[in-house]
Amino acid sequence: MLKVYYARCIEKDSFSEKLEQDKLHSDRIKKIQKLSNIDEKCRSLSAGLLVSYALEKENISIKDIKIEYKENGKPYLKDCNLYYNISHTKNYVAVVVSDREVGIDVETIRERWIKRYQQLENLANKILSDKEKIIFDLKDTIDDKAAYFTEIWTKKESYVKTTGKGITSELSKIDTSEMDCFFTDRIDYRTFLSICCFENVNILEKINKKELKL
Repeated sequence: MLKVYYARCIEKDSFSEKLEQDKLHSDRIKKIQKLSNIDEKCRSLSAGLLVSYALEKENISIKDIKIEYKENGKPYLKDCNLYYNISHTKNYVAVVVSDREVGIDVETIRERWIKRYQQLENLANKILSDKEKIIFDLKDTIDDKAAYFTEIWTKKESYVKTTGKGITSELSKIDTSEMDCFFTDRIDYRTFLSICCFENVNILEKINKKELKL
């Protein structure tokens, strides 16, 4: 089983109302309270609400679970055979639930990469494998290069989140072109979502973001 849910982050003007809905785990409430930036608060709240929604679909109440953390900081559900992972970017939040280890990442193409190509080139040299860099160099436009880089970035992030190795892994040694463990979707023109799972990655129930109400 592999299900992904994604939605646009809640707006600032609905933050207080959504926070009072009593649909959050106590750990999420504490995390939100520690944040000072309202945009970060909205993203964290959106993530918490989406996790609650996803677990409810599996007949699990967010109030009944105990969330613990592995050494690398990855959360997991104690005494439960369900795995989940969260990611958010500027405008979107995404959650994946599965009966096996899984990782998810959602990223939006950074405007600064378009305006400052050298910054994108430097990142590509640092993060892409040799094969991936060849494909990157063959892209015709800066926009195409930025889109390709963002797609590969989400794959690598989802991979290290699945394996638990953390972002400290040397990403250039991860060659996504040699792996068959990813599902990738372009959820809007500038935003990519990737899921990594080492079994049955194609067995995916995708819930359209328009169906979700955070």
